[in-house]
Amino acid sequence: MIWLLALATLIPAATAARQALRPGGVEINHVVIFSFGFLFYWILPVAAGALRLFADEPALALWYRTWDSAARSGGFIPFIATALFAYLAFLGGDRLGTRVRLSPARPTRMPLLHDPRLLSLFLLPAVAIAAAYGWQLRGELFTGYRTVYGADSTRGTFTAANVLLLVLCLLRWAEADYWRTGTRSWWRAATDPFIVAYLTSAVLVLSLGGRLYIVSAMLMALTYQSVFRRPLPLLPAILVPVAGALVAGVVGSLRLGYAPSPVAVAVNVLVEPLFTSFSLLHHIAQGEVPVFAAPRFLVSDFVNLVPTAVLPIKAQLLLDPAEYGHQVFAPGGALNSYFSFTINFGSVGMAPVLFLLGWGLAVLKRRAAPHLRVRYCMLSGWLAFTIFRDAFSISIVKNMFQFSILVPLLIVGACHVMTVVAPRRAAAA
Repeated sequence: MIWLLALATLIPAATAARQALRPGGVEINHVVIFSFGFLFYWILPVAAGALRLFADEPALALWYRTWDSAARSGGFIPFIATALFAYLAFLGGDRLGTRVRLSPARPTRMPLLHDPRLLSLFLLPAVAIAAAYGWQLRGELFTGYRTVYGADSTRGTFTAANVLLLVLCLLRWAEADYWRTGTRSWWRAATDPFIVAYLTSAVLVLSLGGRLYIVSAMLMALTYQSVFRRPLPLLPAILVPVAGALVAGVVGSLRLGYAPSPVAVAVNVLVEPLFTSFSLLHHIAQGEVPVFAAPRFLVSDFVNLVPTAVLPIKAQLLLDPAEYGHQVFAPGGALNSYFSFTINFGSVGMAPVLFLLGWGLAVLKRRAAPHLRVRYCMLSGWLAFTIFRDAFSISIVKNMFQFSILVPLLIVGACHVMTVVAPRRAAAA
């Protein structure tokens, strides 16, 4: 198993380094981010267990019992082999997407978002929604994970409002570049209403414990900057993630009441991928991994897009994997995506899906339209965490489809109607 594990580590690491390093610095793109998520959530838990990292820590006792159970089942070698095959399929899709011939854009074609100033019409409603739900959560702000809350739907809606503000920020950024109306003044950027509104809500989301949403947003911004503007300087690109991991470890240790020693910080950083892997290890130990499967659970998750007022019985339409023989063991709440991919597509069937994902992102990266750039950055940013550690109902349906594809399309479509269709009808009348 060791040689296969080493191969599954070296290939993504070398690929990420090759994709990131550019003549002018570092580029954070979809391949780099996906490689990180793959190593962090799929490979690191297996490697940590094989190396018995911090095996004497009481907090990891249950995790090591689960890891040992998976090891006794003999399922690690098939897991690593199929995981590596899926990763290579993603790379194959990316390679094809970078080489496929795209139809040239017509110079006379009207861009969807004709007047970027119309984005301001969406800012006030988004701020109002965030403020309303933030007010409902005022007693829970700046308390992190240490309190158990019952208002999960309120928290979810507040986080969704934060993501909506992020969409508006990225659209404004992309439109400013497209129309060359942007400014290099840091003061102008820092006082921009879109950025101020998003950063304010981001601080509040962070105070509620939603740090991975904020980190994902930072990755989206870095992706846009390094892909569509200029590469990042090498030294900051290395030091910032290291410093961020150290700060996260220190804050996590303090939150749990431990002194921030090197061991405590390292354990706290490792806890995220290790505790997310409970469902992965249990899935392997039970031998429930199908080779091919139909995405019945993912299809049912899309029902979640329909408002409850329109479809009151939608909760009854969501399929439970446990009712179909797939036992879910996730004591920490996070759900490893290998479990989700295999019950929906199979251990081999997930490879074509990731191939299409790599191909689609590579094609999006080559497009110049502002709303397509926003989609690319958002979809890429979610590849580090949410797609690897959240249920598909959240990662694919909500974060990727709804907020990264559907919402930008609706916003630019509405702006297009207001700038093109409405004036023509007024003139005809």
